[in-house]
Amino acid sequence: VAACIILFVASGRRVLAGITLTTIVAYLGVTAAVTEWRSHFRQALVTAESATKGRAVESLLNYETVKYFSAASHEAQEYRSRLGEEQRAETASERSLVLLNGLQQVIVCGGLLASMLHAASAVRAGECSVGEFVLVNSY
Repeated sequence: VAACIILFVASGRRVLAGITLTTIVAYLGVTAAVTEWRSHFRQALVTAESATKGRAVESLLNYETVKYFSAASHEAQEYRSRLGEEQRAETASERSLVLLNGLQQVIVCGGLLASMLHAASAVRAGECSVGEFVLVNSY
C-alpha cells in the first residue's frame, strides 16, 4: 500500500494517492471499531460454550446420582437450555462478523470505484494513457 501511494505521488497522481490513503485509513478505523464492538459477542460465545460443556461433563460425572434421583429429564432440559444459549451466542457472533466483512468490502470497493472513476476521467481528458488506467486497476 505504501508503495502504491509513493508511486502515485511520484507520478503526480496525488488524488489517487489520497483516495488510496483514505480507503486504508477508513478500512483500519472501521475494522478496529467493529472488532472492539464485536468482542463482547465473542466473549458471550466462549462463556456459553464453556457452560454447555461444563453441564455435559457434570452430568456424565454424576451419572449415578442423576439416575438415582430420576433427574435425567431435568439434566436433559438443562443441557438443551444451555445449548440454545450457545447457539444464540454463536449466531450473534457470526452476524457481527458478517457485518465487519461487509463493511470492509464496501470500503475497499468504494475506494476502487473512486480510483477507477478518477482514472477513467483522466484518460478521457487525455491526462493519462490507457496503460496508466490499467496500472490504477492493478493497484
